[in-house]
Order: sequence, then C-alpha cells, then structure tokens
Amino acid sequence: METSTGGIFYILVTVLTIKFVFSTVRSGTSISARDLAFVVALGGFAERRPNLDGVLVQRYYDSLIAHGVSGYTSEMFMSDYRWSAVRNLKMPVIQWSQGKGRDVWWPNLERATAAFDELQCSAL
Repeated sequence: METSTGGIFYILVTVLTIKFVFSTVRSGTSISARDLAFVVALGGFAERRPNLDGVLVQRYYDSLIAHGVSGYTSEMFMSDYRWSAVRNLKMPVIQWSQGKGRDVWWPNLERATAAFDELQCSAL
C-alpha cells in the first residue's frame, strides 16, 4: 500500500465515500462531511489543513458524484463541511468535561478554532 500523503488521502476519500453512500443525511449536515472535517481539522492533518481543504474537499466531492450521489451540489457539501468545523468546537469541551488532560483538549481547541477562523465559519 502506498504510504505517501496522496495514498493516505485516497484511502480516506474512499472510506468516507463508502460511508456516505451507505448513510443518510442527518440534521442537514452530511455524515461524510462531518467525518472529513473531524479527521482533517482535529486529526493528524490539522497542520496541513489550510493548504489541503480546497483540494481534499473537491476530490472528496468528485468521488461522491462518481459513486452515484446526486442532488448534492459542491456548494451544499462545502457548507456541510464548514458546519462540521463548527461542530468540532464541542470536542475539546467534551474532552475537558471527561477529565482528560490539557495535553489532550488544548491542542484540539487550537485546531478547531483555527479551522473555524480559516473556513470563515462565523459567516454561516
């Protein structure tokens, strides 16, 4: 298996596409957009996220369309992605309330607020 960043993103896009195709859209935000925002903004790709958001979101959206998803525009997907970045703000609060250490919740707070700002989520 390819271990380059491209290979990792291919696997991520494939897994999330499969999840989207076999899931429903809940609460006006696609499950797949939530997963993508969670993994990219809070996961191991957070530092690279500002440079990858556009490319990754478009690649992911193209994959959804290629797998037969219809009636879901790229604008709708990007909106879902941005709303999912808003949703990520609750993760450090949950981690703090569970008694997790500052070394766990603080980096996630920084990542979540950075994504919120960079994706201009306050305009939603």
